[in-house]
Amino acid sequence: MMETARAKKLCLVGSALVNSFFFSGIVFGWAPLQVMLADEGQYAELCADGPPCPEQQSKFAAIFATATFLVNGISLPSGLFLDHFGGRAMSAGAMIFNFAGLCLVGISDSASLDLFQLGYGLIAVGGQMTLFAVFPTAFEVAKYQTLVFAANSCLFDGSCIVFQVLSSLHEFHPALTRRSLFFGYALFSLPLYLLNISLWRFSGAIGEESPIESRETVDISSSPLLPIPETPVDQEKGDSKISSENTPLLSTAKSAPKKTSQLGLFEQLLTWDFAFILLFASTGILRANLYIGTNEQFLENLGDNDAPNDRLYSKLFGYLLPMGFIFIPVIDFAVGISMKAALQATNALAVAVAALTLIPSLPVQVVTFLVFAGYRAFLYGVMGAFIGETFGPLTLGRITGCVFTTGSLLNLVQAPIIDFVDYSLGGDITYLSLGLIAVGALVAFPVGMIRS
Repeated sequence: MMETARAKKLCLVGSALVNSFFFSGIVFGWAPLQVMLADEGQYAELCADGPPCPEQQSKFAAIFATATFLVNGISLPSGLFLDHFGGRAMSAGAMIFNFAGLCLVGISDSASLDLFQLGYGLIAVGGQMTLFAVFPTAFEVAKYQTLVFAANSCLFDGSCIVFQVLSSLHEFHPALTRRSLFFGYALFSLPLYLLNISLWRFSGAIGEESPIESRETVDISSSPLLPIPETPVDQEKGDSKISSENTPLLSTAKSAPKKTSQLGLFEQLLTWDFAFILLFASTGILRANLYIGTNEQFLENLGDNDAPNDRLYSKLFGYLLPMGFIFIPVIDFAVGISMKAALQATNALAVAVAALTLIPSLPVQVVTFLVFAGYRAFLYGVMGAFIGETFGPLTLGRITGCVFTTGSLLNLVQAPIIDFVDYSLGGDITYLSLGLIAVGALVAFPVGMIRS
């Protein structure tokens, strides 16, 4: 009986991860879709002397900018929705937004029915909701919680290949129009989402019953950033847990501080744990985005655009970026050692990426691509594991939303930094790389405060 229930929960997790791959981050595969739209002549009517023109490119840029803003911009509302209504409702909402967005992009035409920006924005919202819908499933299989968080992050990255596949199908089979491809993909999404929604009935009451309230024992160890309290050790059992059946609740509450996961939301927001993950996640996301934003110009300066290479290394970067999934077992192993070890490994990979960019060699940069793919996988996987382990499932959505929102606000400095590197330094990222190494050294101090 227990094995059957376990199998059903694994099916729920697997279904959520499958949806994450097919729908969560597909808006980031904008480049091949833009080529498809340009080939169709979308917004060509804006060009007085024929396409391409700045006006057309501006329209394309606005579509993508709106979508990427929404991915991070709605993270806090999504978190509130997830905590209040649960994973089933989140998955249902994702299905509605994705289906509507895909259909709108399929029927849009810049001259007669310009709904591209609205449709692509709806896909972004649906994708973000799909990403968040995976989070509570990790608590269904506590043994594999870190694997679920890491896999979700890697599948989010990998999903950007979807529009590349649709674009290739259109290129090799012109009879498959954009309308038919997007309508087909919208219909393809329905059974996948409906399956996931139906599997939520096998959930272990996530969002309906507090895992904390249903525990038979109360772990009195404190949060990772606080000292471990002295507790009497049971002479017979040799553990540091107090049985809730034999010990009065009032006595337990007085004898030991609550874990962060046992606090209310506003109390959690005032903990060092929350301050730490804000710092770690925000600087981590910024470091990742700065590398992506400067990499194209950096490779060009190294000769990637020259005739022998013909942007070979830039293409390799695009193919290797979604390969973070190969690091999932390593992430699980690191978290298994300790959360501190996993956080230190994440920060070390960020420093390694910055250090490798100081070597002006295109072949060396292939190694940098792989290290960066590992860093991205570690960053989001370990960040998710830390939030889940520290804050628990009851406030998971809101805490994650706060972290992503803060990260997006700090990320506003990305554009001026990249502009400074491109226009004032001619694309030379030496000073930027040294600065990122310094950031890594500074981040190492709060990481060192984490209790193993």
